Amino acid sequence: MKQVQDYYFKQAKKDNYAARSVYKLKEIQDKKHILHSGQKILELGAYPGSWSQYASKIVGSRGLVLGVDLQNRVEEIADNAPFVHGDVFELDIELYHSYAKYFSGIISDMAPNTTGDKSTDHLQSVGLCEKALYLSLDLVKKGGFLLVKIFQGGEFQQFVLLMRKYYQKVDIIKPDSSRKESKEIFILGTNKKDQIANFVEEIQEESVQDKIDDNI
Repeated sequence: MKQVQDYYFKQAKKDNYAARSVYKLKEIQDKKHILHSGQKILELGAYPGSWSQYASKIVGSRGLVLGVDLQNRVEEIADNAPFVHGDVFELDIELYHSYAKYFSGIISDMAPNTTGDKSTDHLQSVGLCEKALYLSLDLVKKGGFLLVKIFQGGEFQQFVLLMRKYYQKVDIIKPDSSRKESKEIFILGTNKKDQIANFVEEIQEESVQDKIDDNI
């Protein structure tokens, strides 16, 4: 397993990418072709920047990859890859709209700081995915896409069902470059349905945050 890790780590260095995680996005792109020239993309969990490096090359000078992360990214990636240092749970929706009225899609590599408790880590991961989904309802145009990373666990299938309420097609993807022992997996929703008003009222009564609180 270490050999696989070393391969992608060394390849990232060779290709001048900030992290090995770029090959996960590259595999998804090779299979699903979600990124195209001229798109405006929102990237959540954009530190250290390998996804921004890769995506900004594809969308090109007419496109945009807006990165957001709690960790500050000091080095500039590209002219078409601005970065916002902040918490997705606190940033105002108008900040995103100042870069684009609507985005073609959201790519999220967000992950919680792991606690060692698999159930808590899973629920926190689902909470991050829910936030990405809710943002996509406001920010992603009809027909657009949402890609999220999630830790597998008891709420996994329920979140997949939630994604299917808002996206016509939902795929579950485990890239080869993900460590096989890792619980992470990617969910891709494509062809976003018509905008749904007051979506919050449709969400399940017991929020993931409630379950996290109960689990602590």
